[in-house]
Amino acid sequence: MEAAVPDGIDPRLSSELRKAAGTVRGAGSVLVVTHIDADGISAGAIASAALERLGKDFAVDYEKKISEDTVEMINSCGRDLVWVCDLGSAYMSRFIRDGIVVTDHHVPDPEWRKRGQTMLDSFRRAYQLNPHLYGRSGSYEVCGAGMTYLLAKEIDPRNRDLAYLAVVGAWGISRTTAAPSSSAGTA
Repeated sequence: MEAAVPDGIDPRLSSELRKAAGTVRGAGSVLVVTHIDADGISAGAIASAALERLGKDFAVDYEKKISEDTVEMINSCGRDLVWVCDLGSAYMSRFIRDGIVVTDHHVPDPEWRKRGQTMLDSFRRAYQLNPHLYGRSGSYEVCGAGMTYLLAKEIDPRNRDLAYLAVVGAWGISRTTAAPSSSAGTA
């Protein structure tokens, strides 16, 4: 009998969330790399709170965008795991390290696992949690902080109290994508 999928989440995403949560729980040390906008800062706060509650040794790095230097930093990081929030999906094929989790809503890298799962891929702990991969819109349905929240909640259900941070991230995204006339009359 298949387990019930919580909150109407796609069963494939639910499966990946479970695997990624196990990887996070099993890591001794984590580097969080997050975008420096409202969504990314909120996502980084969610990841940081989840890691702090687990008693993990972690550091946070804020990035404006993924650059060649950022890719190199991620690939050469000496920590057990790198958790990339609100960016990174477009660079998945460039990340070669073992132990990476990406919680993002931007359009994914079309080259990542383009040829399907291989034997070598099965030895890598690399998870991309992105709504686009599950038939949802990363532009209108969920933001990076929302995807990070889903993982945090899977890590420990007590992290439900971090939902407000996902709302802040979504609000921040809506402010940057709204039509100019939609902000008329607001302070």
